[in-house]
Amino acid sequence: MFVRYVSHEIRTPLNTVTMGIDLAKEELQSGNLSAEEVLVLLEDIRTSSSIAVGILNGLLDYDKIERGAFQMEFEKVCVLKLLLRTIKAADVQVGGNT
Repeated sequence: MFVRYVSHEIRTPLNTVTMGIDLAKEELQSGNLSAEEVLVLLEDIRTSSSIAVGILNGLLDYDKIERGAFQMEFEKVCVLKLLLRTIKAADVQVGGNT
């Protein structure tokens, strides 16, 4: 069950990255996208890849916890920025245009 859940969580953003790259390539070759649209698409690709990396980092942290090697780091966080990043990540994964 755990592997199934994790593989789905990683596969979703990676599929978005792959599809986004394919779409950007096709649209750039056909000349159908403006520079602004390409930048938006590239930002969505970057967001999805960051999500996948974050999931993998979380798995590595979990492994450190099990081995007793995990150390907490505290830092101040802007809650508004965190919320906006979360909304953007969810929007990219469902294909919205927020």
